[in-house]
Amino acid sequence: MKNIEYYKEKILDIIGHGDSVGVDRNTNEPEGCAFLGCENCKLLDNCNNGLREWCNEEYIEKPQITENDKKFLDIVNPKFKYIVKGRDNILCLSMGMPIRSENHWIGVNSCEYISENCFNGLFRFIKWDDEEPWQLDDLKKLEICE
Repeated sequence: MKNIEYYKEKILDIIGHGDSVGVDRNTNEPEGCAFLGCENCKLLDNCNNGLREWCNEEYIEKPQITENDKKFLDIVNPKFKYIVKGRDNILCLSMGMPIRSENHWIGVNSCEYISENCFNGLFRFIKWDDEEPWQLDDLKKLEICE
């Protein structure tokens, strides 16, 4: 499914209110330009072509966290800012931006590794293949699935 298909109603609503459509750089969702402002827009002054390209990109469903994920996030020491998962399924909490090595992520400043036996299925959507580490603050903002 393309972004234009998924967000059709929201795009029509924005246009119906007489506004132009921008794309929030943080959420990758369409917003009215008057609300969003150029400084927060992903299209970077390439409004027409950028919007056309974004509309034709595949929609990427946002991950959701479980109740157990949420409980974990609520108790983890706030000094940790990032979480990643190694090729061996070991979670790594890191204070600084972790660095990927051949088989695992290397925590920066201070890190804690948590084996799969301990976390038992937490954060199933976090994968070794993720290009960037997940920020714990961003995970806290995700919807909780039932």
